[in-house]
This record gives sequence, structure tokens and C-alpha cells, in this order.
Amino acid sequence: MPEPTEPGAGSPWHLDERGYAIFDEQTGRGDRRPQRQRELNRIATRHQTYLDTGGKDGRQAALREARLDGLNLRGLDFGEADFSHASMRETVLRGATLERVTAAAADLWRADLGGASAGRADLRGANLGEAVLEVGRFVGADLSTAKGLGARCSGADFSTATLERAAFLSADFSSANLSGARAGHAQFDGARLQFADLAGADLTGAGICQADFRSADLRGTVLSGAFARDADFRGADLRGATI
Repeated sequence: MPEPTEPGAGSPWHLDERGYAIFDEQTGRGDRRPQRQRELNRIATRHQTYLDTGGKDGRQAALREARLDGLNLRGLDFGEADFSHASMRETVLRGATLERVTAAAADLWRADLGGASAGRADLRGANLGEAVLEVGRFVGADLSTAKGLGARCSGADFSTATLERAAFLSADFSSANLSGARAGHAQFDGARLQFADLAGADLTGAGICQADFRSADLRGTVLSGAFARDADFRGADLRGATI
């Protein structure tokens, strides 16, 4: 069978009535990751053309509910694409451009987003458990209710991001920038935040039990109602903080 060039027509991918590219497990039995990777590369090429021409040519990537587990998006530009509810477990997104993407409720368990640029991305309710976000850029992103158990976020930039009611238990935010972040009622119990910048962040009612804030910048941070049992604030700068 000749290699399909578009979703449909013998491909395990198909476009639904909304134009979303979906992988069909019934016609895509067995290990079809190489075929899925080739199709994803074509979608990426069309999306890049869409971005380069301001939408006049190419096609915006619409990968809502797509199955992208284990595929490689390293360094690709998927800015403004729709990955909401997509399955992206162990997907490689290292160094990718994901500015203003919609990835609400996406499953990014153990995905590699190291060095990715995802400013103003919509990651509400996403599963980031054990994901790598190290030195990534998530400025102004919305991670409300996201789940990041054991996520590796050291050196990442979450300044002005929204993490309200997110759960990042035992995650590593060492040397991360969370200045101005809104994280009311979020859960950071057992998280490592050594040398992190949380200046002006709002952690009202947050769970920070056994969290490590050693040498963190907490100037002007709002900690009202936070649950801080056994949290370690040695060497932290708490000037102007509301406790």
C-alpha cells in the first residue's frame, strides 16, 4: 500500500467533522508509531506554513484528542495549535515552540518539555506527572488544576502563570521563576523550591507542607492561610510577605 500523504485514504489517521486529526486504533493495529510520526511531521510542516503566512496558506494543526504517545516533536513550532485532551504520554517536546497552544486536559505524563517555549499556553487540567519542564518558558501560562506529581521544573520560568488549585506534590521547582504567579489553593507539599523566585506570588491557602523553600525569594509573597507544616524556610527572603 502506498504511504498515505493525508489523514484518511488508508491511513490510521482520520479527520473528524471538526477537522481534528484522530488516530484510529482499529485500522492502526500494531506498532504504528513510525507511520504516525511521518504523518505528524506532515501536519507540522503544514502548520509551519500556516504560521509563516499568517494563516493565508498551510493549515493550522488541530490535534484535539489525538494519540501522540511517544512521538517526537523536538524543536518543532506548534504555536497556537490545539492539543486539548490529546494523549501525549512520554512525547518528546524538548525545545519546541508551544506559544499560546491549547492543551487543556492533555495527558503529558513523563513528556519531555525541557527548554520548550509555552508562553500563555492553556494547560488547564493537564496531566504533567513526572514530566520534564526544566528551563522551559511558561510565562503567563494557565496551569489551573493541572497535576504534576514529581514533575521536574527546575530553572523553568512560570512568572505570572496561573497555577490555582494545581497539584505539584514532590515536584522540583529549584531555581524556577514563579514571580507574580497565582497559585491559590495549589498543592506543593513536599516540593523542592530552593533558590526559587516567588516574589509577589499568591499562594493563598496553598498546601506547602514539608516543602523546601531554602534561600528562596519570597518578598511580597502572599502565604495567607497556607498549610506550611514542616516547611523549610531557612535562608529565604520573607520581607513583605503576608503570612
